[in-house]
Amino acid sequence: MHHRHTPLAILWALLTAFLFAACGGEEPAACDTSADCDDTSICGSDGFCREVSAASCSDDDDCPGGFVCEASSCVRDSNQSPDNQNQNQSPDNQNNQSPDNQNNQSPDNQNQNQNNQNNQNQNNQSPDNQTDPNRPKVESFHPPDGSTDVSPDVVIRATFDTPLNPFSVTANSFFLQSPEGHHIPGNLEYLADEREVVFTPDQPLWAGSKFTIRVRALITDETLAFAAVEDQATFSTGHTYDEDLLDAIHEFAPVVYQEMRVTDEPAGLNGDMPTRVDFDGDHQANNNSASAAAAGTEVPAHVYYSAISTETHYFLHYTLYYTTRRVTADEVHTYHDHDFAALQVVVDRSTGEAVLFEGVRTAHGSASDTTLTFRPNTSAVQGRTDFHRDRIRTFDVSQLKDGNRFPLYIPSGIHAGCSWYERNLSWGPTLCPNFPEAFLGGHGVVLYPGDTAQTYSEAEVGESGHLEMTYELIPFTDPFWTDRGDLNCGLFSSLGFTYDPWESGDTPPLTGPPGFSLFLPRSLCSSTSSSYGVLPFRWFSTASTGGEWFMDSPRELNGRLNFNTTFSLDYCENLYFDIDRRDDAACGGNGD
Repeated sequence: MHHRHTPLAILWALLTAFLFAACGGEEPAACDTSADCDDTSICGSDGFCREVSAASCSDDDDCPGGFVCEASSCVRDSNQSPDNQNQNQSPDNQNNQSPDNQNNQSPDNQNQNQNNQNNQNQNNQSPDNQTDPNRPKVESFHPPDGSTDVSPDVVIRATFDTPLNPFSVTANSFFLQSPEGHHIPGNLEYLADEREVVFTPDQPLWAGSKFTIRVRALITDETLAFAAVEDQATFSTGHTYDEDLLDAIHEFAPVVYQEMRVTDEPAGLNGDMPTRVDFDGDHQANNNSASAAAAGTEVPAHVYYSAISTETHYFLHYTLYYTTRRVTADEVHTYHDHDFAALQVVVDRSTGEAVLFEGVRTAHGSASDTTLTFRPNTSAVQGRTDFHRDRIRTFDVSQLKDGNRFPLYIPSGIHAGCSWYERNLSWGPTLCPNFPEAFLGGHGVVLYPGDTAQTYSEAEVGESGHLEMTYELIPFTDPFWTDRGDLNCGLFSSLGFTYDPWESGDTPPLTGPPGFSLFLPRSLCSSTSSSYGVLPFRWFSTASTGGEWFMDSPRELNGRLNFNTTFSLDYCENLYFDIDRRDDAACGGNGD
């Protein structure tokens, strides 16, 4: 039979009665420090004398001698334990007893001996350094730590090695944390027979996201002994695009004409090869430029993909990451950490044909990013104003490769989303400086989507007359979306920002946990003061918002372009807004 929590008020009353009984039935005395309490009690952070086993604390001053404050609880100081005292009482290491070992002054036997230090900042996590091996600890988590592709409908479980005091299992001692750091709302219960804490979220978790199960040391066993240490496990929910949408992602992946001019830049050709942010085997983005410049390094070619869909269109995003941006002025090269370029392809679901291709060149900091808009001559898309109409370049549909693939030209150094066939852009030849003769001179390579991420040395001259190689498509979710809560130099830097949806017309719902904001990272971590590593979540940012071009494409595009056909703003699938209606009849599903 499963035992569930009784109401909180009843539990608190029972716990209070237990504590009062332990003190002889008297109300606990008020205190300022533990010196105001008797020898068996300490001054808790609530300002009352408490038995040591039940006391809370805010710092070590709240605890008596021999105790320290850990996770708001007074626990025995491991430095005072027989196995770890600083007294060095062993015959071979007594304090100042032998003439040859006076005051432990020898380099091999000083009191600073690193092999005998207490490592107080390690929270006594070593098994040989535990204060009490009998104190409660987690035996297993479900999902296990490091799990991936976990169902968003998962129920969280933690099994302990000893029966727990059910009063101690609360939302403060056991909870699930979102990538943004929010506590996920849900139902918490303790199953005594199984020694298991169970947490059931109120609604399915956000897909493609990393979550953390947190167990604080506030949990106690039946003797009121607090947990030995805090514990946690992380897992990631899975996400798989609708099969038709995934097919479109691969069908419309661009052919990339990548210019690669050899200069004196340390990274050489690696600076012009689109790759993955963790190409060097770690998520420490601020070392990517150095890793790319290491002798003998060749970065493999990757392109990130992402997609959203409405009832009428697909919006396919291809994001190219580079370790370095090179800016040239007066033949002087300046190098910056990171760079991005991108291409968005809009596909009419009713015809299966692309009606718009839009490239991006990113800017530094708060400067304006730039869109470069191209439409095939079979498309009816037009700008809503003269300005927007002038920004569209029309090309013959025969220029598409393999029937659907846009010939995406990326200039060396500045990495803008240009067109291979458009060489005289009135909005700035410096934006897309396409010089075919330089490319033909061996300073470029054509990248085709394939099953293998090749390196530049594997490129061979193909039918185009240029060096050719393949790039591998990889999901943008890993790591940029899944790890969006990592805002340190492990992957992302600077503070994040709270996303405010497009406010023109109908605002899309941000579902997720009720009342929670969508907190997103701004940029990749950089080792320099100037970086072009602003993430797509923040492209085309204004004072209050950003990211619509990437996360809310239908509304952003509809604000400046007329598609001259049925154009729905109702999402069928949008990972970033936690929307999944792929089973709806209006989205091509069976209506279940």
